[in-house]
Amino acid sequence: MTALPPAHRRIRSRYGEEVLVRPMAPNDGPALCDMYDAYETKRSVQGLPAEHDETRRRWVLGMAEEPINVIATPVGSASQGKIVGHVCLFAMEPCTRVELLILIHQDWRNRGLGSALLGLAIDLAREARYECIWLVVSLRNTRAIRVYQKHCFEVCGHVGREIEMLLPLR
Repeated sequence: MTALPPAHRRIRSRYGEEVLVRPMAPNDGPALCDMYDAYETKRSVQGLPAEHDETRRRWVLGMAEEPINVIATPVGSASQGKIVGHVCLFAMEPCTRVELLILIHQDWRNRGLGSALLGLAIDLAREARYECIWLVVSLRNTRAIRVYQKHCFEVCGHVGREIEMLLPLR
């Protein structure tokens, strides 16, 4: 097996599948669009991804331009080359705070991919010298909240049926 670049990680899912977690490459845009096109149900995560094809495509390709994007791709399976998980950090305050968006394809949930993607994104944010990562999550999404708390995010506010969480990086 060849050595992986430092920002690449091979993980085994809870079901034994090998998955490569890595920063997104410039040519991954079409595969990322495919993942969001196949995501069900549209608008289920704070209105994202958008229902309309062209709006969703513009949003995904615009998001792909953010400096920290991490994807998960299965290795050695029928799904090889497909993106099954994505995390993006959006710059909110230059060099200070980023907002987290994470999405795991519905067929690949509950396998440890979210935790692996989040871990690599946090490492990359630290390397980029951001001060903190901020997110908003539905109070009903207890599984995601547990993953965030496992990675040391803390609740910092409430907005209706959602909570705000923050991870200081320094």
